Amino acid sequence: MYRRASNLSTPLTHMAMAPCLRLAATLVVLALGAGSLSGQERGTPPKLDPPPKQPGGMTFTWVKEGPADKCGSACREWVSAKGMIVPDSARDFEAFARTRDISGKVVVLESPGGAVTAGLALGRAFRRLNLTVTVGQTVMLPADASGEQRASYSPKAICASMCPFVLLGGARRHVPPEARILVHQIWPGAARADSTAAIYAAQHVAGLLRATSEIARYTVDMGGEIELFDLSMRIPPWEDLRILTNIEVQRTRLNTVDTPFPSSDADAVSIPPGVLPPTGGQLASLQRWTLVGDGADRSVVRRHPLTREGEEIGTLLVTFACGEKPMSMNVRYWETRRLASADDSITRAVIGLGRERVPLNVESSRMVAGRLESIAHATVSTGLLAKMFAPNQPPVTVATLTKAKQQTVIHIGLTGLGQALPQLTKECPR
Repeated sequence: MYRRASNLSTPLTHMAMAPCLRLAATLVVLALGAGSLSGQERGTPPKLDPPPKQPGGMTFTWVKEGPADKCGSACREWVSAKGMIVPDSARDFEAFARTRDISGKVVVLESPGGAVTAGLALGRAFRRLNLTVTVGQTVMLPADASGEQRASYSPKAICASMCPFVLLGGARRHVPPEARILVHQIWPGAARADSTAAIYAAQHVAGLLRATSEIARYTVDMGGEIELFDLSMRIPPWEDLRILTNIEVQRTRLNTVDTPFPSSDADAVSIPPGVLPPTGGQLASLQRWTLVGDGADRSVVRRHPLTREGEEIGTLLVTFACGEKPMSMNVRYWETRRLASADDSITRAVIGLGRERVPLNVESSRMVAGRLESIAHATVSTGLLAKMFAPNQPPVTVATLTKAKQQTVIHIGLTGLGQALPQLTKECPR
C-alpha cells in the first residue's frame, strides 16, 4: 500500500471552484463520520504533517544513456527523479537545478507518492523550467572501463498517490503504456493504517479540506482535467489504490505527447513538404491560423486537437500553400492518432471550405513509431477560398472515415485566416 503523507503548512490559496470544494467537503465528512467527540475520543489526535526528515526521499540525478557502444552518438540524457516525495523534495530539486541548465529537458519520474505541499511545489518547479516529464525507471549501469557510469531507461514504472500530480507539472507529459498510474485520497499518514478507528479533530478536517482545495486549484492551473482530482478523491484509505486506464490517462491530460525524447534518425517520421512535423518548434503557437515559413515553404497553418466525443485522440494540422498553377492553392491535411490500430487507418477525407466540400486524396495512413499518421491533400482555386470570407460562412471542417467505418468531424475556426490567407495569395506566383 502506497502512502501519501500530508504537509499542510502552506497558507490556503483562494479557491474559486465551489463544486470541487463541495465534493472535497462531502468526501471528507463521509469518511470521518458525524457526531460529537466524547471525552475519551478527545485524546491526542494524529498529526497531519510528516516528520521533518524522512529517509529515502526523492533523489535527482543527471544521467546519460548507455551502454555507450549500443547507443553511440544517439545516447539520450535526462533527469532521474526517483523516490518518496518528502517535505524537502522541492527544495532539493531547486538546488539540483542550479547545478546545470536543465530548462526544457526530460525528467524520468518514479515515485510511490508522499507529501502534498512538497509535491505541488515540485510540480510547479517542473513547469517553471518547461520540463518534459515521463513516467519511467532509471536503472544505473555498472561503470565502464573509463569509470563513467551510465543508465538505461525502462517504461515499466509506478507513479502513485501524489506522483501523478507531480507529473501534471510537466509542460509536456508522457505516460508509456507499460507504466501504472495509481491514485487515492489524501489522508493523515499516521491514521492510514486504521483510518476508521483513528481520532480526528476539527482542525484536521479543516486541514484536509484546505489540502484538497489546493490540489484542485493546482490541477486546473497545470492544464489537467478536474476528473483526475475526482478520481483520486473517490478512493478511501481502506481500499487499494485505483489504477487509471489508458483512456483515463489520456482524458485527464496526464499524457500530452507521444514520446518524451526527440525522435532519432532511425524512427524519424518523414513528412512531405507543406506539412509541419509534429515536433515543429512553432506548433505550440499555432492555435490560430498563422503565416509561417519562407520561400517555397511559405504556408498558412492551423493546429487543432483531434477529438472523438470530446476525448482527445491526437492532433491535426491543416496547411494552405501556393499551388503549382496560377490562382491555385495546395491544401494539406496531416493528423496523428494515439492508441490507434490498423483499423483506424483513414480511407476517406473531405475538407469543408465555406459551403464547398472538397475531397482529399489520402496519400498515406499508416502506423509509425506506435501512432497512426495520415496525410491527405487537394488542390483548390483561390476563387473558392475567397468565398470562405463571405458573410455567414461556416468554419473550416475536416471529416474522415476510417477502415472500421468510424467517422470523425472537426470544425476549425477562422481566427486569423482572413488576414493570413490573403497575404499568402499575394505572394504566390500569378
